[in-house]
Amino acid sequence: NQSGFRVLLEHLIKEHQLTDIVYLDGQKGNRDAIERKELFLEIARENHLLDIENNIYEGKFDYESGSRLIREFVAEKRPWPQAFVAANDNMAIGIISELKRLGVRVPEQVMVTGYDNTETAEFIIPRLTTVDKAEFEAGKRTAISRPFYYLNRFSNV
Repeated sequence: NQSGFRVLLEHLIKEHQLTDIVYLDGQKGNRDAIERKELFLEIARENHLLDIENNIYEGKFDYESGSRLIREFVAEKRPWPQAFVAANDNMAIGIISELKRLGVRVPEQVMVTGYDNTETAEFIIPRLTTVDKAEFEAGKRTAISRPFYYLNRFSNV
C-alpha cells in the first residue's frame, strides 16, 4: 500500500518540483485511507510542502468525492494547486471530470493522480496517472501505470 504511493508522491515532488499539492483522502476510518494519509503527511513534511493541513480533504473513495472537492475549491475561490492527489482512481476521475467541465486543462493547468489502477482509469481522457497497487504488493517493481508522459511534457506548467 505504501511503496507505490511513496513512489508517486516522490515523483511529483522531486521530478516536477511540486510544492502545492492537495490530497483527497479516502473513507474515514478505512485502513488504506489512514495509511495513505499518514504517508502523505510524512512525505509532505519531509519535503516542506505548502499549507499541508489545509490541503487535505476528506473523501469517500467515490467519484462524487472528487467532483465535490473541485466544487468546494470554486466556492472558496481558492487558486488551483499544482496537483491534486486522490487516494484512489474513482476520486481522481471525479476531479478530472469536474475540472474538464469548468474548462481547466489537465495536466497543463493542474496535474491529477489516482491510486489503484482501476479499469475505469483506462477510459478517462486525459489518461489518469495512477499506481498499480497489486503489482507493488506482489513485490514486483512497477512503473507508474500511466507513463508520466503528460507530467514530463508539461513540467514547466
